[in-house]
Amino acid sequence: MLTVEQRDEFLKTLSNPQYVNSNHIGPIALTGTINGQKLIFYASPYDTMEYGKDIYNRVIKGEYGEIGEFVPEITSQQRHTSDIHPMTKIIEDLRKEIEELKREMVQLKAQK
Repeated sequence: MLTVEQRDEFLKTLSNPQYVNSNHIGPIALTGTINGQKLIFYASPYDTMEYGKDIYNRVIKGEYGEIGEFVPEITSQQRHTSDIHPMTKIIEDLRKEIEELKREMVQLKAQK
């Protein structure tokens, strides 16, 4: 578990907001770092913590830059299609990195 000071430092590093669904409703994912590790923070208008609601509102106002579009999962059939947009591989690699960071975050929380 993070101290209040660590949490506040982490929240200062948040950037790159991205919608987590195609209808742009609900949480928005942001990337942040703590102790040199990238982590994902989900800001939501329904967050139980006031700072989560505050960050969500600031994201909507544009304080964190333009919100990136939702990128759907890529099926195995699409991976083998030769006419995939060149950015697909980059997006897929980023998605894998995000999933790995989520697993690491769970492990870090379990250690505390």
